[in-house]
Amino acid sequence: MNKIPPNALEWLRLCLAQGPVAPPNYTKRMQRLRKRANVNYPQNAARHCFASYHIAYHQDAAQTAFLLGHPNAALLYKTYRELVSFEDSEKFWDIVPDSVLGQRDEMEKKLAESESCCGRALKDVSGKWVPIDPIFPDMSEIPDDWEPNAVCDGVLENV
Repeated sequence: MNKIPPNALEWLRLCLAQGPVAPPNYTKRMQRLRKRANVNYPQNAARHCFASYHIAYHQDAAQTAFLLGHPNAALLYKTYRELVSFEDSEKFWDIVPDSVLGQRDEMEKKLAESESCCGRALKDVSGKWVPIDPIFPDMSEIPDDWEPNAVCDGVLENV
């Protein structure tokens, strides 16, 4: 059984409440739409895209070929593989619905808060949630209005 990428699961979850993934007569409708819009969309473009980004991200031609139903990687390299950087593949496999972005940020904040000795977290200069660990020997000494500031690269300083 093939593992579905996490970002694909997020897109499929949207369909649970909204019905089928593709509307009836999808193929014909898309062909007409592309023709009217004068858009060049090659046959199997999504398959080519998947193959290119999968091999760039996972660096496993045999696994990518297997997922495409190929007996070996030769056809993959001959027909499907486009040049995609690892950095671009990371971005591709991280594409999720907007509704998930807010949930992801909230989950990362809660995780950072749970790792903090005082239950607080803040975003560092890179935008990542980091736990706040003030240097107080007795946690009861922390003033209610005490707020640390991010200085650089996640280093915290009390002002």
